[in-house]
Amino acid sequence: MKVVSSLLIFFCVCVFCNGQEIDIIKSNFPDYDAVILEKKRILNIKLERDEVKVTKKDIKNTLIIDQQGIISHANDYVPFSNFEELGLIEASTLTEHKGKLKSFRSKDIETQTYIPNGFIYSDNKVKYVGFPNVQVGSVTRLMYPTTIIEPRFIGPFMFSDDDPVIKSEFIVNYDEGIDIGWSFYGMDTDHINVEEKMVGNQKTIIFSMDTVAVYEEEKNGPVKLEIVPHVMVYIKEYQTSQGTKVYLTSVGDLYLFYNMILKMTNYEDPYEIDTFTKHLTRNDTSVSQKIETVFQWVQKNVKYVGISEGWGGFIPEDCTDVFHKRYGDCKAMANLTSQMLKMIDINSHITWIGTTKKPYSYKDNFTPYTDNHMILTVYKNGQPQILDPTYSYGAITYPPYYLQGKEALIALTDSTYQVYEVPVMPKDQNKIVDTSYFMIVDESLAGMTKYELSGYAKNELETKLEKHTGNAEDFYTEEFNLGKNNLIANLKVEGNLDRTNYMSIEFVLKLNSHIRKFADKYYLNMNIDKSFASQSIDSKTRKYDYLFDYCSQKESVIFFTIPEGYGIEYLPENARYTGDKYGYSIEYELAGNTLRMKRLLYVDDLRIKTNEFENWNQMMDQLNLAFQEVVIIKKDE
Repeated sequence: MKVVSSLLIFFCVCVFCNGQEIDIIKSNFPDYDAVILEKKRILNIKLERDEVKVTKKDIKNTLIIDQQGIISHANDYVPFSNFEELGLIEASTLTEHKGKLKSFRSKDIETQTYIPNGFIYSDNKVKYVGFPNVQVGSVTRLMYPTTIIEPRFIGPFMFSDDDPVIKSEFIVNYDEGIDIGWSFYGMDTDHINVEEKMVGNQKTIIFSMDTVAVYEEEKNGPVKLEIVPHVMVYIKEYQTSQGTKVYLTSVGDLYLFYNMILKMTNYEDPYEIDTFTKHLTRNDTSVSQKIETVFQWVQKNVKYVGISEGWGGFIPEDCTDVFHKRYGDCKAMANLTSQMLKMIDINSHITWIGTTKKPYSYKDNFTPYTDNHMILTVYKNGQPQILDPTYSYGAITYPPYYLQGKEALIALTDSTYQVYEVPVMPKDQNKIVDTSYFMIVDESLAGMTKYELSGYAKNELETKLEKHTGNAEDFYTEEFNLGKNNLIANLKVEGNLDRTNYMSIEFVLKLNSHIRKFADKYYLNMNIDKSFASQSIDSKTRKYDYLFDYCSQKESVIFFTIPEGYGIEYLPENARYTGDKYGYSIEYELAGNTLRMKRLLYVDDLRIKTNEFENWNQMMDQLNLAFQEVVIIKKDE
């Protein structure tokens, strides 16, 4: 974390800086066009007539330090939703005008809808603010109060921002009789200062950080909530004239809150769903078949649309409406699936879960911010089976990749629940196996190739293929990294988008690369598919762990028929790297006039930690060298 000089802090406290002072600030932050002098939130939790009232005030003062900053910081935004009452926004620009400092108030404020990442959506909106008369050295000021309607939705305070923050502060004032809790998340949380004090019957906790860096996400890196230092404050319980009222002291309290919301769902007459479901499953002879039939019908016929307003972001929509409209969000799809199963006497359980975009656990964060998704659970032989109808093409036999390793909160009864950790699918269930038979035709390699895919490897390819706008031959040539100027024909695909765990692609292939002839020798590279190559990690510039969506295994078996009158002059040595989390093996074997290369590549973890980069790169260096090895085939003398 960068340390700012006391002189710079003095400039920032003075709020407005001259040209020389701005140059000093710019030298401390050469990669940025603005610096946030102050980021502050004041949270007030009060007891009024045995009820908790929660308000907050957000303040941000930003110093513009170069010309680009005039463009990029002429506007800002204020987020809010139906769970909050937004008060009067005060926005202004403090700038030099005719030799004097003058404050220009903003009058340009516009409301727009904001669609966040994730599944649960609760009518989020933003008000865009335009700052007038911005110039280098100006300070834009933004302040807005908010009333939080549902006290369980206090939410996190992020100490960092899109620009460096000189002083970041979260002040929590709460009345005596209120018990609050908090947890820290993200990186550098040991730099968060905590000060507690009491004045009269009011307690105050001040969380602060000085000189907070910008935490930028990296490709294949942790989500921002795992990186950015933040604090989650929540109300545990409070005293009323009738006794103690509990809010959030455990995951059990969160479950009771969720269950209360669940009961707010309106249910119309399900006769139509009942009749349809019984007809749909009429030919199924087992419970498993009926579950799969219903699940796949919802996958195929109900389009996921993640827009709901206010409490609709948490209350499932009436399943009869969803059945008629054929679209809905995650809650609507889970609720419809549950109702259809109920019509054929199969028990299922609404389930809340946070995707991999949420780095929280119920062990230390039992607030609604732990979750962003609703799914369904059925029990098979006493074990939970996760059903996510929004995962359009996934097989019923495994959960979506973005739920692996996450905790699911399964509703059992009004007062009982189960916390279940979704398993990480092992590498051998997400396989790509390719088998090829080649010979030399017109000085090129020609033959047949078959790819077989399972699990997430299949789903990933299906998603890419669905979005692809060109022809299928071009797609597979590019996807399997077969190289330029190569041709495939007689394409045959089975299992695409069929919601099973298996897919195959067969084609005839002619490669104008991978083999060259000089004089009486052929030089053959049998590593046709190099899709795993060039995945070294730049350990000098990368800050965070490297993540994979899923564990994977890739097997290749290449058979090559040696031309008559030729023999092997040089055969590469077998190569191998065996690690607990990743590795490879390449083996060559000659039997008669057939040369076989068998190759295995695997990744058996979802994360490569920064202290493992050196080992990973060592393996990649060895693998890339092995990829360059060639077989030399010489004409018999």
